[in-house]
Order: sequence, then structure tokens, then C-alpha cells
Amino acid sequence: MPWLFRWPESRRGVYWPAPSELIGPWAVAAALIAWTVALFAAAIVLFRGRGI
Repeated sequence: MPWLFRWPESRRGVYWPAPSELIGPWAVAAALIAWTVALFAAAIVLFRGRGI
């Protein structure tokens, strides 16, 4: 959906593509899942042994 998140052109007329045009939707979904797993892993490591 490149039309959904299209950024406006700059004053010099240079087109800057939106992130959704550079990265596929499945890559975004995979990155969000990986980020969530990493956050949970970090929380488990940090709070292990604290009785929380």
C-alpha cells in the first residue's frame, strides 16, 4: 500500500519514499515479532531471581 503512508515531497522536489515502500509488510511483521520476543527475553533475564 504505497499510497497509504506516502510522505510529501520536499521543497526541492526530491521524492523521499515512505518506509512502507522500502520494507515489505511481512518484514515489518517479522521485525515486530522479533522485537517483542527480545523484550520478553530481556525482561526475563533482568527480573530473574527478584521474586517478581
